[in-house]
Amino acid sequence: DIEVAPPVSANPMPMGPEVQPAPTQSGKKEMKMLLVAFQGSMYGNDAIGTASFLENVRALHFPADDPNLDISPDAPIRELPKGAYTLRCDRLEVLSRKEGTRTLRDLRARGRVTVRSMEFSGTADMVTFDESKNQVIFHGSETMPASLFRQLRPGAPPDEVKGRKITFNRGTGQFRIDEGTWLGGS
Repeated sequence: DIEVAPPVSANPMPMGPEVQPAPTQSGKKEMKMLLVAFQGSMYGNDAIGTASFLENVRALHFPADDPNLDISPDAPIRELPKGAYTLRCDRLEVLSRKEGTRTLRDLRARGRVTVRSMEFSGTADMVTFDESKNQVIFHGSETMPASLFRQLRPGAPPDEVKGRKITFNRGTGQFRIDEGTWLGGS
């Protein structure tokens, strides 16, 4: 389910829609797309469902009704589909796995990671995304804590969280801080 094409410098590479879209609350099935742009190398292993992207990696993960939607991982946040997020990093690993009839993608971004969406943004040494739980985990260190900023109300200052590890549930907006602080904001 990973589409592999020859790497072209700075051109997005679609990772393909899920084989069986997940049902939404309305019962309608929802496809999700992952577009990845990178400047270095790409390694893939279809047998185990993995792909790794190196050097100046930019990715966009979003729900899509149209698998041919023309959108860039570098598009401004306000132009992205609802529920989308972008990330930038030095290295991105993608693991595709089956859960029932669905194909899910788990992501691990390493090296100067920045994640952005309409609801939140954050930075960390490493960020993992578990699609089945709709969960983003920001991993920092003692010297460089992870940061999570949540936009709770339009126009209000963002809510800031810092810690060695921050687990954020995108569906509920709840978070857990390990060895860190909640700095508030709005």
